[in-house]
Amino acid sequence: MDTNALAVSLHKSWADIVPGLKASNASYLVILDDDQRPVALLSALNLLNLVLPHSLELSQLPINESRPFSRLVPVQYTAPLWDAVNTMDIRQVDRLVVVDDRMKYRGIISASDILKCAIESEAAGSRMKPIEVSKS
Repeated sequence: MDTNALAVSLHKSWADIVPGLKASNASYLVILDDDQRPVALLSALNLLNLVLPHSLELSQLPINESRPFSRLVPVQYTAPLWDAVNTMDIRQVDRLVVVDDRMKYRGIISASDILKCAIESEAAGSRMKPIEVSKS
């Protein structure tokens, strides 16, 4: 699972987020509501397309007012990896936001994460396990 994501509050401004993005070198930005539930997932490319053309106007805007929302597709952290693969295929996405049983953010899993797991499982002669998440 990709833990190279920065989770931030929906009420932060873009100016508040930039130092964290620089320090973490995050590949994704996960936007959380007041209950720590993910409401949006943005890749580095999504961020560039959103922020660069409007840098002056967005710099002090709260995220929730700039509407950066992308298709967020969650998966339970206890789900088998094949469920995640099927969800990605059906929803036409290459990453899912991993949530717990209360829909709180746990991490991100990508198609490449699952492929690595499948290759390692094959090499070890074992079956793929459920999604295993360490809190990020």
